[in-house]
Amino acid sequence: MVKLQQHVYMYLLQRYLMMRYPSKYESKTKFLRLMSTLIDLNLLRETHVKSCIEMAQDKLSPLLREVCDYSQIGFGSFSAITGN
Repeated sequence: MVKLQQHVYMYLLQRYLMMRYPSKYESKTKFLRLMSTLIDLNLLRETHVKSCIEMAQDKLSPLLREVCDYSQIGFGSFSAITGN
């Protein structure tokens, strides 16, 4: 279900960029740059979660403990974008 929603939002973003930028090349470039940024943000999130997990759990605030909970956060959230 999540992948379907990702694809829908990616499609809507592409359509918006096509309307916003008349050049197909420019709209495609903007879309790819945004997708690349999302992938980079996901990698940053994964790195942050791993560093939180390596810290002593008693030193983390309750919010960070919840954010760093592997049972709620799955790696590879953007696999539809990267093709992995």
